[in-house]
Amino acid sequence: MLGYAAKDERGGYSGGSAGDQTGKEVYVNGWYQQGWNVVLRPKSDVLAEKMARQCEAGCANNNIGYSQSTRNTIYVEAQKVGLDLAKINTPCNCDCSSFIGTICVCAGLPASAFYSGNMPVTSTMRGCCTSTG
Repeated sequence: MLGYAAKDERGGYSGGSAGDQTGKEVYVNGWYQQGWNVVLRPKSDVLAEKMARQCEAGCANNNIGYSQSTRNTIYVEAQKVGLDLAKINTPCNCDCSSFIGTICVCAGLPASAFYSGNMPVTSTMRGCCTSTG
């Protein structure tokens, strides 16, 4: 299974309304072939389980939607509720990489590795993750 942020309620990538309007902006789905060239896995089973729980919670929370133009609002809202994606109660947005970066921080990885005013983008995600060990 794969939890991911896909596209906004209009089928676009930027400018969507905050929150998941369709239930398909941020959700869990079966694996699909997208041309991936790297897989990053936590070294600790405990961390992996925390990340999986946060991913599932984020996908189930319809207050979390998709829009690249407001992609960091997920992290702002997560900070307000003790870094628990299940508890976000204010509509916000993410994109694929800000979703994963926020999951990493919510699971216990250092925020400084992922957030410095902007969550990582796909091209910098690998470096952010590997910098945590």
